[in-house]
Amino acid sequence: MSIERLKHKNLLFISDDIETIAKVKVSLNKTFFNVIYIEDYNEVFDRFFGDSRTDELVDLVLYDVNETNFHLLKKIRDKNDRIPIFTTSSNYNTIDTNEILKLRIYSSFTKPIDLEIL
Repeated sequence: MSIERLKHKNLLFISDDIETIAKVKVSLNKTFFNVIYIEDYNEVFDRFFGDSRTDELVDLVLYDVNETNFHLLKKIRDKNDRIPIFTTSSNYNTIDTNEILKLRIYSSFTKPIDLEIL
């Protein structure tokens, strides 16, 4: 997807890593039409994918995944099998790679996030 097309997209960035958010916030805000930053993983499903979801539009998801929140990523994919999901993690060794592949994740990045690659 070209940078020009991303300027018309809404990104949902889910991460409880405040340092990562701070490092990428300016670049993401310049790249996407709108970026929604969520630090509370428990809020994400109900607000954006559950039956009581809001009308906030999400075109892409960037998900900071680890072994303790992987179940929520599965839940999001079960509810919406079409939305492109990208993952980032500081340690993919703790997450079953086969499980990530089953979820049809668009791409995965290792932290620190290289914005040129993203």
